[in-house]
Amino acid sequence: MAEANKPVRLSKVAREFNLGMTTVVEFLASKGIEVEANPNTKLDSETYALVRSNFQGDKETKEKAQASAATIQDRESITLASAKKRAAAKQEEEEPEIDPAELEEMRRKQAEEEEQARIAREAAEEAALIG
Repeated sequence: MAEANKPVRLSKVAREFNLGMTTVVEFLASKGIEVEANPNTKLDSETYALVRSNFQGDKETKEKAQASAATIQDRESITLASAKKRAAAKQEEEEPEIDPAELEEMRRKQAEEEEQARIAREAAEEAALIG
């Protein structure tokens, strides 16, 4: 991150390693380096290297979390157009359209079956009356 001999602001270091500024200040105090808890305080390259060596794992964890969040966000991104497409596809699955000719054929077959059932019922009634 920091070039050789270029000071880095405390707030930028804290953001980079996903830490609070007070955490960085307390860590440096434990190492005997007094730093003002001001976001604009500049850390020299040696101090930055010390922080980096101790908190590099936190930075890697932050980067993994951001990468994971980005993929989740991509999967969860829904636009109005895609939502309409999904709704239309779902409706088509639920209610398939029937061709008017097919519908007429189905009605005709149903009427024929009802007519045959009526004829069979009448024949059964006549047979019962005769016999």
